[in-house]
Amino acid sequence: MGKAIESLVLSDVDYRTLGTHSYQCPECGDERSPQGSRKKPLRVTYEADAAVWFCHHCESKGQISLNHSSGIRSVPSHYEMDEAVLRQVSAERGFDLSSLPPDVLGQIRWSDEVYYTSISAKADSIGFLYPDDDAIKWRSVEGKNFTSTGAARSLFPSGQSIDRNEIVFLVEGEYDALALISAGFVAFSSPSGANTPSGDDPPNYLKPLIRDLRAGHISVVVAVDSDERGEKFRDVLLEYLGRENVGYIDWSDFNCKDANECIQKHGVDGIKQSVGQIKEVLFEGIVTARNVAASIDQIRSGGFKQGTGIGIASLDKLMTICSDQISVVTGVPGSGKSELIDAFMIRLAMQEDWKFAVFSAENPIDIHVGKLAEKYIGRPIFEGDDRMSGEDLKDASIWLDDHFYFLDPASSNTLRSILSRAAVLVEHKKINGLLIDPFNYTDVTLDTDSISNMLTELHAFANAHHIHIWIVAHPQKLYRQPGGTLPTPTGMDISGSAAWFAKADFGLTVERADDNETRVVVWKCRFKWLGDTGTAYLKYDPVSGRFSEGSSADEIAAGISLEDEPEEVDEQQEDFTFDL
Repeated sequence: MGKAIESLVLSDVDYRTLGTHSYQCPECGDERSPQGSRKKPLRVTYEADAAVWFCHHCESKGQISLNHSSGIRSVPSHYEMDEAVLRQVSAERGFDLSSLPPDVLGQIRWSDEVYYTSISAKADSIGFLYPDDDAIKWRSVEGKNFTSTGAARSLFPSGQSIDRNEIVFLVEGEYDALALISAGFVAFSSPSGANTPSGDDPPNYLKPLIRDLRAGHISVVVAVDSDERGEKFRDVLLEYLGRENVGYIDWSDFNCKDANECIQKHGVDGIKQSVGQIKEVLFEGIVTARNVAASIDQIRSGGFKQGTGIGIASLDKLMTICSDQISVVTGVPGSGKSELIDAFMIRLAMQEDWKFAVFSAENPIDIHVGKLAEKYIGRPIFEGDDRMSGEDLKDASIWLDDHFYFLDPASSNTLRSILSRAAVLVEHKKINGLLIDPFNYTDVTLDTDSISNMLTELHAFANAHHIHIWIVAHPQKLYRQPGGTLPTPTGMDISGSAAWFAKADFGLTVERADDNETRVVVWKCRFKWLGDTGTAYLKYDPVSGRFSEGSSADEIAAGISLEDEPEEVDEQQEDFTFDL
């Protein structure tokens, strides 16, 4: 008998002042009477060098030497407690003195002799006694003036009775602790307010809580101030205590800064309501429905975020462009993939002021700039009687310089380098899109795992930086169909992996119908509010490099299905091969 009580005393001694304290008896357990009673039959008397106990129910008794190692002390009496002042202060602070346990009340003092350097004068003050060699933290009754006697290094207040499995609240101010205690809870204040501890090891004042928390004796809730300093302090405390074991209260949910303001505004019932809404601490990267409630409500009231069309009606019915997505573009060599994506970028830049990072390994940068200038001005730069003037080119160059940033393949072709440079442009130039044309000029190998990992990384990058990414990829093999035509390649036909189809938000194939007409087949649309699968016909002007509505727009509006495409034929009929 007595081992459970001895363990209780040793685990709780760091919270106690000298004197007698009441506990639920661990020897009695749930057998104590009356059933479910909150009465605490165990009495433990802490002396200078020992603890003595007796249970009035099971009559277990004993004692244990403390060797004065616990740091418990008697409450100093050289400051008078003016009850009238304390009642005034407590009323202003929103709680009743009678609601505080005597052990806690005995650790509050009043003095009119406290000197503050901030006002160069003495002031009526409330003192909070800490169990650290007569350490007292003082706060003026009027105003926000602070000073201290001695060095507070422990939690305030000591002397609270803590049951097994009880919730212990950790706050950053003495009045916050008193507010929670007056509402019937166990609460401790940090001795240093919201001053953030440094170093890997937790400060000594946290070690008793950490010990009992890890032993499963108590639960801990961090309830510090809901301001910038408090949130920083909370994050540090959570790391010390262990995020997986700790909850927290966000006082801003109740339009309050801290527990003291909560009881002032909402009374004891407000404190109890806030305690009923303790939040679990989630690790970074974990999101709950509550985290996205505002976004869901916005969708409810205003619908899904719409993408941006490029101004060609038949194509805009099938795809619109928005951030946080990847578009995979494929097609046989010479089909006009790069021309179409260039047109997309020019139109988005002109209509929406979008800006782009461009990794284009098959086009020398000066040639690429020239092609973009043609689409911007609407006249050729390289040949023809209607070539743009030098002034046109100057105007185009100035405009392009504000909207396009080229990632030189000669500098580096690694995916890591491309994304690193793009991240810099997101930060400093606020780019909206990234083009990688084509992907096989990067360092990514063609095995399934590498391609899948690359697309996952691109998705993460697009979401993290809120941009749209176009990636151009060639099909690996195509075979003539009966009748001599080539099938339309999709994501399943791209070199290396079916991940192209699975991980694309948009997938499209560009085909040259004739010299002046381009067929765009959208074979993947992840979100129906942004587009649909189908086919659009665009008219291509080889002089200006611009695209417009094609002659077959009406037919396409009626609906053309990819299922109508002829099937692949036997390998013996191979007519075209493109191996990366």
